[in-house]
Amino acid sequence: MRFSTLPLFIFVLASTLSAQVWAYKAHRVIGTSDGLLFNAIVKHINFDQLGYPWFASEYGLFRDSQIHTRRVDRQQSRDRLYSVGGDIFRRVFPLTSSTLLVAINEQPLLFRVDRDEFVPLGEALLPEFGKGVLAGGGSLPEGRFALITEDGHCWQLELMTQSLNSGFSLPVVNAYEPWLDVEPGQGALASQHHLQLVSAEGEQETRLWPSFWFWGGVAAVMLLGLLGWMRQQQLNRARLLSARLQASEEKLLQALDGNDSELWEWHADVDKAFVSNHSGLLGSQKQLIKIRPESLRLHPDDQQEFLQLCHRLRSGELSKFESEFKFLQSNGTVGWMRIRGKSLLDDAGKLQRIVGIYSDISAMRNLKSKAKLLASVFEHTVEGVLILDGKRDITVANRSAISLLGEGLEGRSFSSLLTISNLDDELFREVNGQHGWSGELELAVPDGSCPVWLNASAMSDGSKNTVHYVVVFSDIRERKRSEADLRRLANYDMLTGLPNRTLFGTRLMKAMLQAGQTDEKLALLFLDLDRFKQVNDSYGHGMGDALLIEAASRLQICMGPEHTLCRFGGDEFVVLARDVGNLDGINRLAETMLQQMNLPFELYGREFYLSASIGISIWPDDTSKPEALIKYADQAMYHAKEEDGGNFQYFSPERNAEALYHLRLEADLRRALEDADFELYFQPQISIRDGQEQLVGIEALLRWQHPSEGFIRPDIFVAVAECCGLVKQLDLWVLREACRQGQMWCELQANPICVAVNISAAHFRSPDFVDGVKRILKETRMLPENLELEITEGVLMKEVALAQEHLRKLSEIGVKVAIDDFGTGYSSLAYLRHFEVNSLKIDRTFFIDIVHNVSDQAIVSSIVELARNLKLDVVAEGVETQEQLQQAYARGCYTIQGYYFSKPMPATEMDAYLKSLSVPLPSD
Repeated sequence: MRFSTLPLFIFVLASTLSAQVWAYKAHRVIGTSDGLLFNAIVKHINFDQLGYPWFASEYGLFRDSQIHTRRVDRQQSRDRLYSVGGDIFRRVFPLTSSTLLVAINEQPLLFRVDRDEFVPLGEALLPEFGKGVLAGGGSLPEGRFALITEDGHCWQLELMTQSLNSGFSLPVVNAYEPWLDVEPGQGALASQHHLQLVSAEGEQETRLWPSFWFWGGVAAVMLLGLLGWMRQQQLNRARLLSARLQASEEKLLQALDGNDSELWEWHADVDKAFVSNHSGLLGSQKQLIKIRPESLRLHPDDQQEFLQLCHRLRSGELSKFESEFKFLQSNGTVGWMRIRGKSLLDDAGKLQRIVGIYSDISAMRNLKSKAKLLASVFEHTVEGVLILDGKRDITVANRSAISLLGEGLEGRSFSSLLTISNLDDELFREVNGQHGWSGELELAVPDGSCPVWLNASAMSDGSKNTVHYVVVFSDIRERKRSEADLRRLANYDMLTGLPNRTLFGTRLMKAMLQAGQTDEKLALLFLDLDRFKQVNDSYGHGMGDALLIEAASRLQICMGPEHTLCRFGGDEFVVLARDVGNLDGINRLAETMLQQMNLPFELYGREFYLSASIGISIWPDDTSKPEALIKYADQAMYHAKEEDGGNFQYFSPERNAEALYHLRLEADLRRALEDADFELYFQPQISIRDGQEQLVGIEALLRWQHPSEGFIRPDIFVAVAECCGLVKQLDLWVLREACRQGQMWCELQANPICVAVNISAAHFRSPDFVDGVKRILKETRMLPENLELEITEGVLMKEVALAQEHLRKLSEIGVKVAIDDFGTGYSSLAYLRHFEVNSLKIDRTFFIDIVHNVSDQAIVSSIVELARNLKLDVVAEGVETQEQLQQAYARGCYTIQGYYFSKPMPATEMDAYLKSLSVPLPSD
């Protein structure tokens, strides 16, 4: 039965003590004043009968009743203290403070209960008052105490605290004064609230018997209460320990259950294991089971390893372990179990038991196996896989990705793999917006770039924030090669490698669309090999194929970048020529192809002589339909065969005649260069600045007097010369003759004049152009500053870098440069500041109708203003009337060339003109 004896003990003790105040006559007074012993009961004890040192609490000091002459050691003092008062000391001592002041032989000692030792204090306290009791509280002021001495006097003291060397503090008297008188036979009862004098008369006769039963009862009650209290404390501790153990066990079971684990324990004395089986892992008995370790249902493959482990544990070789074993589940399948354990030894170091846990890790092993399999698949997959973080930096790359892209991928930005800058922003914008992206890209690889088919997707967290990107790509170079091979098979001839009829039709349609936008012309040349059928029939198809391959190779040599050559079928070839503004280029291409076919074919030790027939049709002059264009060229080719082959024919009879005329001109042009049948004409350039006419320049113009055709226009024979490669030779002849004649005229003139010579585009673009000019100047002794070279805008704009280099070199040697026919060619205004030229020649087309055409007037004014701002001279070409001259003069153009002053004239007439120069002034 649960109950507490402490309240009963307090009640009995308080009742007994409150009914008894034991006092004895003629005895001295002693007491306590710390208020700890139940309201500080004052005891009256006979000092004379005791004869031992007295003790006091924190505020009471009591001297020995006798003066001892010899010193008492600690052990004797302790023994005498423990014998004083018997029951009184044992009752009072535990309830007072743990520090007591004890006076032995007039030497105050400090007795520390917790250390069981005495510590000397130095000098005695309160020597002038003698024996007595010190009390405090009650009606005493704060900080004051009452001292009742053995002679019956009562003093009021003021104490102060004195610190000792041992670290304790003791009270010492600071001031005192008389307070109350205590009559003999009275005792002092001190409490926390008052100090009361108590009479003890008439109680001497009942001294022994009441004292024995009283103290016996008190002792019994106290002992009973103490035992009950101690028992209650033991029960409380046991209950608390049991509750803690139960809570700890529940926490352990919860932790094990959360970890899918069970407890087991092996005892050495019975050599059996006690295993909990709440999960039913070891059978249907879901409680504590007792088995021998050898009977555990493990897989046969792991049985021997487990027995070896048990042996090592029993022998003490292992103190703790953790292992994984396969076991047979109740359904016959194989599972995995993890067992952990630790050995516990007794005091003698002998193995007593082994405790541990075991867990079913089948699911974890399956996941681990799947994760390992997935990692293996990730590593060995043929496609390259990259995992990027949210910043698009590579965090993981598989083997295929490293093999293709190189080492050191981790940490690199994905954008560094792209061959096109800023493409990754657009790509990942689509990945985030469309939940993925797939397509073809070029990735940078160590040896260049590689086409890949790439799929990219985003991985988001719970807040839909992208945390990773997965990029999967495959090398499609082989596929691209296969596709190229397929396209080649579909679009190219297998024998010659040339485009076939299908691809040619596609390119012809595309060329027609582009030509329609730029107003250019196209030419289609249909070529058929003559006498090929005889070779093929006589020597077999193998020889015929070899002949076709050689013919295709020769024709390919004739093609420029703007031409398309295809094998149309059998021994027929078709050429698509673009940007053919004149017939001379077409004629030249056809002549070159015929020359290649006329060369002997040497194949397999044999020599064959063939020729070719070519038919030509022009788009859009002949037709605007592609099928008709091919048909007309084919018809023209048969017309060429009818003319015994080895020639070319146009589909249009008029164009045929023109083409034949140009061919005759080419032959005559070569003979004219050899025989020097050309002649230079000269036209003066007059300056009318400041109202004075002055000859400032002469332009040399080439003329050709054909033996049978008469004078041929320069634009016709110069175009033929350019097509047949004679223009450079023609330019050098003109330049040499102009410098030779101009040098003589410059020496005769008082004022310097400049001789202007036109330079063709082909000659100007040749690398040795400037060197040729220097050589001719040196031969003719012509001063460089007296020579001006005229070039067109097109020459400057087609090859800007080369033009700048040549212009710089000409400027260094002092030769002037003028841009001829300015305003009719390319839009070169933005490039004028980059070219080192000296003057602009305004084309004659702007002066033909300048008197009545406001637009021509504005154009001429703009060109003059532009030249003035760029510090360039301006020459007006083609001025023929007084009105045109006035328009040029009014707009600031002061150098005039044209029929108004003089037509071009031969050198002999130019001599007479210079001698009788007289130029009328323009009237306002």
